[in-house]
Amino acid sequence: MLLADAALRDVAERRRRLEQLLDPYALGVGPEIGDEEVMRRARR
Repeated sequence: MLLADAALRDVAERRRRLEQLLDPYALGVGPEIGDEEVMRRARR
């Protein structure tokens, strides 16, 4: 049973790291990325 527990922890840790990598807010992209007015002004 200990091997199964370790494998489950490993899978959970990998998923957590993957979610962090895919999190747009972790990359510095805020909710304003979807705001057309904010983005229009940013392109000036």
